[in-house]
Amino acid sequence: MAMPFRTKLTKAETQLAASLRASPGRIYARAELAEHFYKARRQGVSAKHTKFDEFIEFLVMRRHLLAFAELEANVNLNRPATDNVRLLNVCIAPKSGEVAFGSRGQGGDSTSSLLFGKKKTHWTVKALTFDGFIRQNNVAECNFRKMDIEGGESSILPTMVEYLKANRPTLHLSLHPCYLKIRPLGYIGRIIARLAGTWKIIRCIEFYKHLYDPNGRELTPWRLLWLCRAKITMDIVLTDLEWSVAT
Repeated sequence: MAMPFRTKLTKAETQLAASLRASPGRIYARAELAEHFYKARRQGVSAKHTKFDEFIEFLVMRRHLLAFAELEANVNLNRPATDNVRLLNVCIAPKSGEVAFGSRGQGGDSTSSLLFGKKKTHWTVKALTFDGFIRQNNVAECNFRKMDIEGGESSILPTMVEYLKANRPTLHLSLHPCYLKIRPLGYIGRIIARLAGTWKIIRCIEFYKHLYDPNGRELTPWRLLWLCRAKITMDIVLTDLEWSVAT
């Protein structure tokens, strides 16, 4: 029988979230540390552990040097609440080695991506494949994964399919069809690229039993394809669990 999602934070979690946001003099990278965790819980991702300090180790991957430094300072300033957090300064890419990682702006704005490696603002960074990352860091059981990589999902997700099929973690996936385009074709090229990129994603995740929007409403692949034709970003949740949403 599928385990229902739990949609409310515990008292301890709520208090910690308030404390992190209210404490003066602390450093936050747009509250990423807290927000990734609490957003996942608010959106109903079920965890096997029930106490805050027993949650599965939270893996955070940020490659931009400034963002990583901020995140590292944020984690260190919030000990012992963050003792179950590991920071890994590495980029997940289709191939291991060194890759170009860029920004459409000046960097440090959370929109850096493998898609922008040829932009004026870019960096050469250390990269691992998803499988290589799993092996190198001895990642065993993990029943929730969050993926928000600014358009890089269309090249990274295909490399994760075998792992996802074998382990079936709930996957919170941010889609960025707005970054996809075929330059010579103008508007038509953008629509074609968005549809093709979204269809590629759909083929990678079609084995999951459920496809939800962030509010727990079930989506069909065709509905997702239609939504992603527009110039948007959107989040979806892939899972084999039923999401019980209060009416």
